[in-house]
Amino acid sequence: MNYITNVLFILLLLSVSKQINAGIGEQDTGEYPNVGVMIIFDPALPEPNVSTFCSGVLISDIHFLTAAHCVDWISTVANPYIGVSFYNPAPPFKEAVILVTAYYMHPGYPSGQWVSPGSSPGPGFGLRNDLGILVLTEGYTSDIVPASLPREGLLDDLAAKGGMVNKPIVNVGYGVEPTTIGPPGYEPPDGIRRVSTSRFLGLTRDYLRQRQNVHAGDEGGSASGDSGSPKFLPGDETRTILAITSWGDPARRGFGVSVRVDTPDALSFINEVLNQ
Repeated sequence: MNYITNVLFILLLLSVSKQINAGIGEQDTGEYPNVGVMIIFDPALPEPNVSTFCSGVLISDIHFLTAAHCVDWISTVANPYIGVSFYNPAPPFKEAVILVTAYYMHPGYPSGQWVSPGSSPGPGFGLRNDLGILVLTEGYTSDIVPASLPREGLLDDLAAKGGMVNKPIVNVGYGVEPTTIGPPGYEPPDGIRRVSTSRFLGLTRDYLRQRQNVHAGDEGGSASGDSGSPKFLPGDETRTILAITSWGDPARRGFGVSVRVDTPDALSFINEVLNQ
């Protein structure tokens, strides 16, 4: 399989995965400049030839937190050129891309578990330990304030005694509302950073769950291309990350699942990479 065929195959698989996160949103007006989009391109081809495929958030001047399943396949692609853009909209040219120099996945993430559609966990279920970090080329994010990591147990404290019941949570990413599941009607991300809200549904040890039943009046949720995108509290100027988008509901009648960032295990992984 040559480079282009391989890339197209990978993006096809990612498109099916990302279609599971379906929702709506409005274009960000500049409130969340630290949320970016992952990009793959081939410098040997004429421009424009970039493709966007996942979202994430800057947590230091060179570290970009996203979902593990968004970086899981990088080692399988021959000579991949992977980067991140914080533009909104993200222009389709490689000059707007900050190149990735290294990447990490949570050591407890079973690599390859999502790649075959038959092996995916299904709508409404998160991918276990679905956290990844990209290391960016230095010197390109000095004008962006990174988002904050939460303290351990933040969501447990907020949810104590029903304190989070039906509360809105902000979703920020580069996803679009899909028209169908997968090609040929697949609607690819369009490079626009969008903001939506969906209501708190519940917590497990590892996951944050949100309602995204737009058919019953919910505001929306995560959309196609939002895998790896962060969740925030409304009005939180510190931009403290609650969770990272993992999985959702293709029919938009159920709930979305995000991996909590405030657990000891998640924070240990993140801080270990930050301190290298």
